[in-house]
Amino acid sequence: TVEAERAERQARLAAVVRSPSDLSRTPLYHAVPHLATGVQVQRKPVIAAGEFVWGDVLITAGYPEGMPCSRLVAQTVSLIGGRRSVADLLAALCQGSDATRHAQIATHVLTALQILYVDGTIADLPGV
Repeated sequence: TVEAERAERQARLAAVVRSPSDLSRTPLYHAVPHLATGVQVQRKPVIAAGEFVWGDVLITAGYPEGMPCSRLVAQTVSLIGGRRSVADLLAALCQGSDATRHAQIATHVLTALQILYVDGTIADLPGV
């Protein structure tokens, strides 16, 4: 059942994100993501280079103990509250960045959002 749901979510994304020349014209760009119940970001000790260091973890139903994630993913998830569109999330995350850095952040955030949606961490992505 889980795999069927993931496949369905992946198909929905593929239908709207077919390598668009202008991302701002896609439904994904204008969608307002909603996190699944209980999803949160916490700072916890994680293993890095063979020792424990403080890092960000994503708490979900599938990973109640937390799954380590990058700082950018942690910031993105922290901004999702069911009110900001993907465009608004990108604007907040890219604030103060030059054009090159903005493009890098946008690429990574959009990839992360798609993964989080397919995985079910993002419960709903209206318009997708």
